[in-house]
Amino acid sequence: MHWKAIFIGLGTYLLCYVAYTLLTDISIGDDATEIPGWFGVVFAVIGWLVYVIPGYVAGKIASERGVIHGAITGLLVAVVTLLVYFAFIGFRMLEPEYFSNIYMIPLWSAFMCGLGGGLGQLHAKYSLKA
Repeated sequence: MHWKAIFIGLGTYLLCYVAYTLLTDISIGDDATEIPGWFGVVFAVIGWLVYVIPGYVAGKIASERGVIHGAITGLLVAVVTLLVYFAFIGFRMLEPEYFSNIYMIPLWSAFMCGLGGGLGQLHAKYSLKA
């Protein structure tokens, strides 16, 4: 297990998430009523990339067992995300409208980061050497 790759992937998630949050805040601003329809699609894709890129980084650095490294990165991402959610909404997280986050965030994070880890491993294995 390449723990350095996993923690670099976790750091990449934190950077990607902060950039995504700032981009969303700057783009939408105070008036969210005049947002074009395609804007939501673009931000959904960018939101997916926020989870794929950390796994990709972990898989690329590890260069073997990329899916596993990505999935472990995703589980650590889920822990960080759930802690941030808990810090902001507290025990309301246990209410029915938030409860699905407790199991969906780890599943989503592990899947998307694992996918990114597999892509990173493939890129490390088949990249052209100079």
